[in-house]
Amino acid sequence: MLLVIITVSGMFAWKSSQSTIRNYDINNDSSFRTELIHSGDIIFRDGRGIISKTFKKFSLKDPRFSHAGIIHKESGRLFVYHIIGDAQNKNENMRKELLSNFISPLQANGFAIYRSGLNPDKIDSLSAVLFTKKIQFDSSFDLNTDDKMYCTEFVYKVLSIVSGQNNFIPLNSVNGKEFIACDNIYLSSNMENIYSRNYEN
Repeated sequence: MLLVIITVSGMFAWKSSQSTIRNYDINNDSSFRTELIHSGDIIFRDGRGIISKTFKKFSLKDPRFSHAGIIHKESGRLFVYHIIGDAQNKNENMRKELLSNFISPLQANGFAIYRSGLNPDKIDSLSAVLFTKKIQFDSSFDLNTDDKMYCTEFVYKVLSIVSGQNNFIPLNSVNGKEFIACDNIYLSSNMENIYSRNYEN
């Protein structure tokens, strides 16, 4: 009987905790100050689900995050430019999504925002240009193509162009194939952490 009570109590506490996490609203988070977030900042999220867990494994040193994008401020609202595969809806064009949706606890376990120190206006304008070009998700993960990109490739190429340095962010190489993972970007000495949030802590 005692075991049943403990089990039920544990389940109730877990459900309450999950409910609190799912109901998280960034607009009600006093620790998140939107005035400190700039267009051109880089955002990473730890996505939920099996696919996100797979993408985290590409980060060879610090697999905290599975997806990346670039923040854009417009009329006081925060958006994220990002590229993600979506075979179900057949829409794999680059997206401009509200930040609140991008970091929703329904989508993510947490997120972090970093700043590169490069000209934020140039990062923002180049991201907007790529968005108008409807860059598609690159399921081949080929860094040599510019009409298709994966999420971190998009961030990497924008930062490389704005910096004028191909080695602004280091690449990984496995079996002779180069790729860019989330940790290549946020562990770079050129990046500064602005804000981090883990919903489960």
